[in-house]
Amino acid sequence: MVIYFIFAVLLGVYQVEAKVLECKEKVADVVFVLDSSDSIWPTDFTKQLDFVKKVVNTFTIGPNNIQVGVVTFATRIKPNFQLNTYDDKKQLLTAINSIDRVDGGTNTGAAIQYVRQEMFKGKNGARKWAAKIVVLITDGFSQDTRKTLLEASIAHSYDIKVFAIGVGGGVDSQELDGIASEPTEQHIFRVENYKALNHIKHSFTGITCDIPVNDQAPNDKPGVGDPDDPKTTCGGKPTDVLFLLDSSSSIWAPDFQKQLEFVRQVVDKFDLGTNKTRVGVITFSDGVHPVIPLDSYKQSEFDAKLMKIPYLTGGTSTSAAIQFVRRVGFAGDKSRPEVARVAIVITDGQSRNLFETVEESRKAHKEGIYVFAVGVGRDVDDEEMMSIASDPDENFVFRVDDYNGLAKIEKLLAVKTCGVQVNHVVLSDQPVCRINHLTDLVFVMDSSILGHDHTQIASKTIAKITSQFPSQIDINTGIVKEKCPDDGYLDLNSYHRTNWFINRLRTDDEAGLSPLLHHVRRHSFRTSNGARRDSEKIAVIFVDSELLKKDAAVLEARRLKFQNVKIYTIAIGATYSDRTLTELSSYPDDHYVIRFPSYEVMLQENRKITDRICQGH
Repeated sequence: MVIYFIFAVLLGVYQVEAKVLECKEKVADVVFVLDSSDSIWPTDFTKQLDFVKKVVNTFTIGPNNIQVGVVTFATRIKPNFQLNTYDDKKQLLTAINSIDRVDGGTNTGAAIQYVRQEMFKGKNGARKWAAKIVVLITDGFSQDTRKTLLEASIAHSYDIKVFAIGVGGGVDSQELDGIASEPTEQHIFRVENYKALNHIKHSFTGITCDIPVNDQAPNDKPGVGDPDDPKTTCGGKPTDVLFLLDSSSSIWAPDFQKQLEFVRQVVDKFDLGTNKTRVGVITFSDGVHPVIPLDSYKQSEFDAKLMKIPYLTGGTSTSAAIQFVRRVGFAGDKSRPEVARVAIVITDGQSRNLFETVEESRKAHKEGIYVFAVGVGRDVDDEEMMSIASDPDENFVFRVDDYNGLAKIEKLLAVKTCGVQVNHVVLSDQPVCRINHLTDLVFVMDSSILGHDHTQIASKTIAKITSQFPSQIDINTGIVKEKCPDDGYLDLNSYHRTNWFINRLRTDDEAGLSPLLHHVRRHSFRTSNGARRDSEKIAVIFVDSELLKKDAAVLEARRLKFQNVKIYTIAIGATYSDRTLTELSSYPDDHYVIRFPSYEVMLQENRKITDRICQGH
C-alpha cells in the first residue's frame, strides 16, 4: 500500500494536534521548493522562510522519521541543503533561517526537474521506502510553462507528491493545477500574499497519513497518555517478539555488543509478562543459533541472558534465520495464536543468498509474521531490506549509519513493534491472481550476456516480483543463470602450439540461452528438484539483445512449451527482433512478451511483470 502524507485542510487546533500525534512515527522525504525570483520582495521572502520553519517545527526530524531539504529557484537553481544534511531540528531551523534570496526569473520547470533528479537521490539522503513530497511555493508565471508542466508530470509518474502553493494574483491557476498532484483540491493552496501564508499554517501542521502505523488499537487515543511511551501505545496488548541478530565476520566484536545493548534498551520499553509481551533472541552467521528461546522473562532475567550471548563469525545466512523463525521460533507450543508475532532482523551486510532470503521473507509475511528490517551501515542493500520487511516499507524498514546510531531508533522501533495487530496481513495492494494456486516459477537469464550490473538489477527485480504474489498462491520459485566456465583460464602451458590455441578460442563461443532452457526443461521442473506434479509451470526469460545461437534457443523454448510450460519473455531495450521474442514466448505474444525501455524502468515498474503473470491466459 502506497503511503504518503496529505497536507489536510484546516480542522481546528485540537484536531491538528491529534493528527500530529498520529503521524509522529511516520516516514517522509520532504523538499521545499521556494520561489526566489525578482517578483518577490526581500521581506516577503523572509515570510516564506518563516512559514517553512513553522511547518518544519511540527515534524519529527530524523533519518527514520521526516527528512527535509530546501531548494530555491529563480533563473538558476540553488540547493540550499540536502535531505540528509540535518537530522537535528534546531540545526535545521537555523539553516532555513539562513537561506539567502537569489534574483532572476521564474524557472519553475528546471527546479522541479532538479528536485526529481538530484534531491531524491540516495546519496543525498533519499530513502526508497519513504514517501517523497515536494512543497512548491511561487507567486508568478513560470518562464517556460510547457517545461514546467512536463517536469511536473514526470515527477508525478515517479510517485512524488507535489503540493503547490500560489501566492497573490500573478499565479496561473491552470499551471498550478498541472504542477500539483491529484486530487488537486487536496494538493493546491491559494493565498492573497506572503503574510497570508500564516493562515494555512495549521493545514500543514495538521499533516496526517493515509495508513496509521498501528491501525489505531481500541485503547489508543491521540492525546491520552504519553504518545512516546511504548507501554502506553501498546495499550497492554501482548506481542511475541523474536530478535534476529547478525553475528557474521563483517561485524566487529565491540559493535556486536552495541547490538546487544540496543536489544536490551528496546526490550526494556516492553511490558514483559506471561500474558503480555514475550521475547527471544536468535543469532545467525554460517548457521542459526536460538540463544534465548521465546518465553516470558523478567527484565533482569532477560538482561542477564542477553549479555552472555557469544559473538560468532562467518557468513550471513539471513534466509536460514528467517526460515528458522517460521518453522521453529513461532511454531508449536511456543506460539500464542491470539497475539501478534514480530521478527526484528538486524544486519550490516547483504545476505549470502538474496533470492532465498526474499523467498523466506515472503513466506513469513504470508504466514502473518510481521518483519522489521534494521540495516546498519553502507553495505546494506536497500532492495533486500525492503523485501525482508513487511509492507508498507516506510513502517517496517529502518536504516542507521553505524551501530552507535541504533540508539536513535530504540523508542521508535518499540512503538512500532507493539503497534502491530494480530494476524493482520496487508493484501489490498496485491494483484488478483488467476493462475493455479500451486505454481512453480523459474527465472532464466544469461548472466554472461547481460553483464554484472544488469544481472544485479534483474535479480533485484526478481526479488520484488516474488514478494508481490498474493498469499493464496502457493508458489515455488527457482532461478537458472549462466555461470563462468571452469576452464575460463588458459595457463601459459595449456596449449603448446599456436593453431591449437586459436582453435580453442574458436570453440569457446558463448552458448547463450539454449543450454539454460535445456536445463529448465530437463531438471528445473522435476519433482526431485522441488516441482509439484499438479502445479502450473512458468518460465520467465530476460533478454536484452539478439540471441546467440538463436535457432537452438528457440528449439529449446518450443520443447518447453510442448511440456505445457508457459514462457514469458522480459525484453529490455530495443536491440532484438520482434520475431525472436514471438518465437521464444507462449502465445499470444502481446500477453507473454513484456517490454521495458531500460533496466532502471524495469526495476521501477516491476509490478507490471507480477500483474501480467497473475492475469494468466
